[in-house]
Amino acid sequence: MRAGQNKEMKNMNAKKAMRGESLLKALEILEDVTYVVGDFVTAFLSSTKSNYLPLRSFRPRYHKNSSREFLYNMKERQKVYNLIHRLSKQGLIRKTEDKITISDSGKYKISELASSLNRRVPIKKYSITKTKTLVIIAFDIPEREKSKREWLRSVLINAGFSMLQKSVWIGKIKLSYEFIEDIQKLHLLDYVEILSVTKSGTIKPMI
Repeated sequence: MRAGQNKEMKNMNAKKAMRGESLLKALEILEDVTYVVGDFVTAFLSSTKSNYLPLRSFRPRYHKNSSREFLYNMKERQKVYNLIHRLSKQGLIRKTEDKITISDSGKYKISELASSLNRRVPIKKYSITKTKTLVIIAFDIPEREKSKREWLRSVLINAGFSMLQKSVWIGKIKLSYEFIEDIQKLHLLDYVEILSVTKSGTIKPMI
């Protein structure tokens, strides 16, 4: 029974963290920009970097069955509309006709959520693979994300990277996909560059 309760508690905490990340993402999108509702939905679904600007057109998930594809995309958009409703109800955003903008309470909530989520950085070692290709990892992470910056440095040290400069690390090491996923979950993609140097000396981005 106790094991079952622990599992249930972990699931509840994971769901709470996901809700917090979605809320923070939405508020950061609106921090400096007023959006038409439809454009906001597209920006939310298409964004992959921490500033959440619409980097590309929304790429829906495709299924062989077109009706399943349609239902999936509709469900994803409906989730964002539900999120907008919650934000408005909590007074974190203001709606004017078909436009939405962040409120003063919403701006305060950003720092509160960011501080809370910063404590959830992963503490683990990743599987590493030696490679003949030189990998360069450069980052410029803001002071407000200090704990994430320290987490990244510790990961690079444990993986065997060498520090070229304070925020530039090199090594002939291929990091796991799990590490890349955590970079995304921590909303650090906008601050981190992972590059590879080919035999011809060409530098290519890896993410």
